[in-house]
Amino acid sequence: MTEKALSLLGLCMRAGRMVSGEETCVKAIRAGNAHLAVIDGGASANARKALGDACAYRQVPLLITDPGQLGQAVGKRNRMAVVVTDAGFAAAIEKAAASIG
Repeated sequence: MTEKALSLLGLCMRAGRMVSGEETCVKAIRAGNAHLAVIDGGASANARKALGDACAYRQVPLLITDPGQLGQAVGKRNRMAVVVTDAGFAAAIEKAAASIG
């Protein structure tokens, strides 16, 4: 994931437009409040499956960071999953993650 996308994740966290933690993220996706999900590459297989299945069912985009990047980006160590609840932030993060360089 690009540095710009990671910076936007941190900004989104500070703006309060994000929920974190596997169970909270799955609940937000099921409630229809999620516009984008991001999971750390170091997350357990069960966490990846739970979040992946919820995203696939509700058609929520899912991004995967390198191990350890997500917690550092949002300022919470060992954070493995976050969901962006703001459409504008979600679009900007997706666009930044898709860009190369």
